[in-house]
Amino acid sequence: MPLRRCPHCQSHYVRRSSFHRRGGSWFAVFSPYHCRNCNEYFRVVSEKFHVVAVVIGSAAAIVILLLIVAMFVGTVSESFTSPNR
Repeated sequence: MPLRRCPHCQSHYVRRSSFHRRGGSWFAVFSPYHCRNCNEYFRVVSEKFHVVAVVIGSAAAIVILLLIVAMFVGTVSESFTSPNR
């Protein structure tokens, strides 16, 4: 786990904070933290969101790759089945 740093004072003396209802529906993307040095609250991108983003991105890449392969195979098979003039 990376060491969190306060964006206000650059201190590493931060802790995970309880949920604060300021971000609306973005609470699943960002995790709240509290700096014990300067008493500021800040949010960082959640570790769970990173995992979900990688899984969704990988799935999208696989689907795109399969579509490209399917189009290529369809083009090649049509050239073998079409009569030559």
